[in-house]
Amino acid sequence: MKNIFICSTPLQLLNILNLCYSELDEHINDIYILDHSHNYQLIYEKALKSKCFDKVELLKAKHFNKHWLQYYKISRYIIKAYEYLNFKKIASKLIKNINQYDRFCVSFMDRSSWLLYLSMKKDNDSLKLIFFEDGTGTYQMLTTKENILDSKLSQWLGFKTVYNSIDTLYVYNPLLVKNTQYQQVKIKKIPRLEDKTLISELSQIYSKKTSNESLLKYRFIFFDSPFNGELIHKQSNMIQTINQWVKSPFCVKLHPSTLLGTEELEGIDVDRNTNIEVLCLTKNVSNNVFISVMSTVCISPELMFGQTPIVIMLYKIIKLDAIKYVGKGYYQFIEDFKDMYSGKFYIPESLQEFKDILDRLDSGVGHD
Repeated sequence: MKNIFICSTPLQLLNILNLCYSELDEHINDIYILDHSHNYQLIYEKALKSKCFDKVELLKAKHFNKHWLQYYKISRYIIKAYEYLNFKKIASKLIKNINQYDRFCVSFMDRSSWLLYLSMKKDNDSLKLIFFEDGTGTYQMLTTKENILDSKLSQWLGFKTVYNSIDTLYVYNPLLVKNTQYQQVKIKKIPRLEDKTLISELSQIYSKKTSNESLLKYRFIFFDSPFNGELIHKQSNMIQTINQWVKSPFCVKLHPSTLLGTEELEGIDVDRNTNIEVLCLTKNVSNNVFISVMSTVCISPELMFGQTPIVIMLYKIIKLDAIKYVGKGYYQFIEDFKDMYSGKFYIPESLQEFKDILDRLDSGVGHD
């Protein structure tokens, strides 16, 4: 079997490497790194260090996808129709001399990846579309109803929609997946990152620059979410409040796309570079307290490594009504995860309840 992976984040690369080493080690695996993120070159270099890829290439599509976002909704459908009618030509500009594959593997389908898939599917009808885990959104994606106009346009032009094309979804905990729309999708488990040989190989790929062990000295770690507007101020005020309340060491782990400024974080220790998932390869975070409004990082240690930090989610205090992509599915997923969690997991409903929890955890005993 020959597989092509499309990757754009460090977490995606870690999950791809896990799949390649544990499930697809006897396959031919090629990987293309999208240039969407500011650190795509670093992701590319780490992929090169791995022994599991037969080909590692950069896929320069940032301009293509950014250009698409500039159009108004009606114009997008005209552009989309043009792309569907010319997908082979466009795909050949993204990747020259496209090889034939058995599986097309992504965690998120942007425009460039979709046109590449269509082009490869045209040449090989047996090509299978595979999705793999990339945070909490993966567990809810099969409850999403695709846009009616998108569906009609795709059908009129002779194509299936993205979700109707998925063959298999790989996740760390299949029991948490909700599938109400796409029964053709097979759900398969990604093994936890617990095998010592695998962890040793992955640790050699990732440098200490992305695994700052000094972060573990902080009892309380707040994981920033890249909010804008009023939510920035609410999150900033919450960080300042926590800093005043707790006596144990406290740090804010900033999101790569954060809009928090230095003034909001004055007098507070800040970490900008540590990748928690990479840190968990060699260290255990079960004695730390992870606090966030909604960050996926709070749950990835358990899903990926079986580690159980104390988790406090604040979305019932800082309401997320303004964020369109956060709906009932997200809240239900968190509640389901909490029910399965073997560690301590809190979702306080008031500021006073939150303070009481922090006081207990900050008592000096080290545990609630």
